[in-house]
Amino acid sequence: MRYHDREVDNMTTKNEVLLEGLALGEPEWSHENHGSQFYRLYLQVPRLSGQVDLLPVLLPGGLAAQAAEGRLLRIRGQLRSFKFSSAPENTSQTG
Repeated sequence: MRYHDREVDNMTTKNEVLLEGLALGEPEWSHENHGSQFYRLYLQVPRLSGQVDLLPVLLPGGLAAQAAEGRLLRIRGQLRSFKFSSAPENTSQTG
């Protein structure tokens, strides 16, 4: 795997990422939005230190069809985050 190349230097939008790593498991159906199917999987992405990050990735159906377990994927997209709570609404969490 390459850790840096000119393609990264040429990205112009403010929220654009390029990930390269191994697909862990087969893509699993997540949801449909405006007629498009989306699938989830984890991507194992190596760091320069030799450690790896396991990143949850949401893929459109066309790319998910190419993502088999153990296959090297190169994905360009946007980084999105959201507030996550494991407790159902209207309940309190203690900890």
